[in-house]
Amino acid sequence: MTLILDPIDPKPLDILLNDQDLLRDLFTYLDYARERNIKRMTRTNEIPRADLVRIAKLLNIDPPEKDEWKYFRPYWVDFIDKLALRLGLVSYDLKGEYRGQTSQEPSFIENFITVDETQLTKFLELSPVNQEKNILDVLNRAKSPHGYDESYFNEFINY
Repeated sequence: MTLILDPIDPKPLDILLNDQDLLRDLFTYLDYARERNIKRMTRTNEIPRADLVRIAKLLNIDPPEKDEWKYFRPYWVDFIDKLALRLGLVSYDLKGEYRGQTSQEPSFIENFITVDETQLTKFLELSPVNQEKNILDVLNRAKSPHGYDESYFNEFINY
């Protein structure tokens, strides 16, 4: 029994394309972190909004509509930031310190993102295939550094 396939014309078909390139975005983030002195926010330990918007533009993330600037948080940048941390390519304080008796959450004073040049050099010496294998290994073993974190919007995946 032979299977007969009808030919189709690909011109009217929609071609889906993923414009996210993980390696490119990782290196863009690392270049930005090396060139600038990024000081993370004192209370939340997040990348400040000004730097976040600049990095998002470099990564070709579309800016939000006018009314949504107040809540703009490109999670892809946060993902790349956490990936660089887990790969050992950057470092910054994750624990913080409690500032006094009334402090309920840790504060992150003078918490700058530092690129580890030694680790970066080792990573760059790998072939692109081995770089991607390292990333895949890190993502397969990854768990949230803070346990369950609602901000990722998915209770089943720990990034």
